[in-house]
Amino acid sequence: MYDASSHLATGVIAERILAGDEFTRAHYFFLAQPVTYWLTTLGLVATQALGPYASFNLLLSIYAIAMPLSFFLLAREFAPWALRYTPLVALTVFNWTYWRGETNFLFGQPLLPLATWLFLRSRRVFSLSFAGFVLAAMLVYLAHIFVLSALAGVTGLLTAIAYWQARRDPSRRPPRAQIAALAVLALLLALAVYYTFAQHGTSANRGRLLFDFNPMRWGNLFEEPLTSPTIPSPVPAFLLALSIGALWISSFPRQGSLLERVRARIDIPFLLVGVAFALLYLYGPVGIVEERGRREEDVSPRYVFAAFVFLLLATKLEIGRRRRQLFLLLVLLMAAFKLSDARAIHRRVGRIYQEIEANVISKIPEGSRVLPLNDYRPPNSRKLVYYFLYAGNYVVVDRHGYSPRCSRAPVNRR
Repeated sequence: MYDASSHLATGVIAERILAGDEFTRAHYFFLAQPVTYWLTTLGLVATQALGPYASFNLLLSIYAIAMPLSFFLLAREFAPWALRYTPLVALTVFNWTYWRGETNFLFGQPLLPLATWLFLRSRRVFSLSFAGFVLAAMLVYLAHIFVLSALAGVTGLLTAIAYWQARRDPSRRPPRAQIAALAVLALLLALAVYYTFAQHGTSANRGRLLFDFNPMRWGNLFEEPLTSPTIPSPVPAFLLALSIGALWISSFPRQGSLLERVRARIDIPFLLVGVAFALLYLYGPVGIVEERGRREEDVSPRYVFAAFVFLLLATKLEIGRRRRQLFLLLVLLMAAFKLSDARAIHRRVGRIYQEIEANVISKIPEGSRVLPLNDYRPPNSRKLVYYFLYAGNYVVVDRHGYSPRCSRAPVNRR
């Protein structure tokens, strides 16, 4: 979790600034702006009594529970046929953003199905569901602009589809509470766009768009949420996808035309939302090249989770007992593979950081200013230098020091 060290250090810095620590205040300051990306910092500050590492583990545990729980709540009320996919969604906890340590985006992912559930339940403005949605939307704003834009896209599409269906069935017309919820989202999204792209007055986050139309990315729609760059082969996820697809086809009714049989096993509104995000993932910009040549990658790939979740919600897997047992067995096999892989990765990376801690971090005096200079020339290992680049943040956490790597919003260095 490379970026995690930056977020952990930012949380520690925020705690020390609030506590009046002079050394920390001399080197860091709060951005007095309602920028996004506060969620991890606020979570660490709220649980600071546990200590930084225990607090971080608690936040990760809440995320791991919230991911399948939020999907379960949405499916139980609006797509009961998709409840059996809940264990499958639980496997997305260890996705590529987890290994990248992008905790703000990571913690925002369970909020997407949760906020969608609250949005669809909102019938009156003065209701717990509407209040819960507003709170969830604010947490999404604090998490990441990409999660916020995904939520705006999901709720906007569902509302547009409801209006289309209301042409024949007026009872499907969206209630005023949902229109008010969209207005709240529009306001939050406009604020996020302003502070992300315009307020700073620089060319950051703007530039030439990059695209990747490789047809192999179609397979990544199912593979990417379940695996990670650390797994050497996508074969396990592909086999699981093919097996579930075969089970779904076997559940088709025996009577009627092919189109009628397919429509009996899909939910049109959720399918349209899933397809929209799948197309955005496949054909949207994958990155940005800024004016000075810096590459901001992983733009459209961040929408793969939304596509994955809503395509599952749209798929009605109506199967008998034996095939349900087969489905559960397939998910358990994938879970065993994922957990063993995750354990191996944590142990391997943990050993590297323990060596850095013992040989470098522990020997740095407290209150030091650490300005790492990284030599990428042979025979130095670029991989080890990359690890140390992020390990330098632990100077802030463990040695009460200063590191210029810690510049995550909402904290910045002087």
